[in-house]
Amino acid sequence: MTGKLDEISAAIGELRAKADSNARSASRIFDKLDEISGQLAGVAAVKESVDRIEPLVDKHERERNTGRGVLIGLSIASGSAGATLATFGKAALKKIGIDIL
Repeated sequence: MTGKLDEISAAIGELRAKADSNARSASRIFDKLDEISGQLAGVAAVKESVDRIEPLVDKHERERNTGRGVLIGLSIASGSAGATLATFGKAALKKIGIDIL
C-alpha cells in the first residue's frame, strides 16, 4: 500500500508543478494581453485624430484645386488680353507710320 501512496503522492506533485507552470504561463499571457490592449488604445486615439484631420485635408485639396483653376483662368485671360493689346498696339503704331514686325 505504501507503494501506491508514493505513486499517488508523486502524481499529485506532478499535477501541482504543472498547475504552477500553467499559472505562470497564464500570468505572462495576461500581461501580454494588457500590453496589446494598451497599444490598441493608442491606435484608437490615432484613428480619432485621422478622422478629425481627413475632412480638413479634403477641404484644403478642394480649395487648392479651386485656386489652381482660378490661376489657370487668370493666365488664359491675361494671355488673351496681352495678345489683344499687342494686336491693337501694332495697329495703332502702323497708323502713325511705325511698322513693327
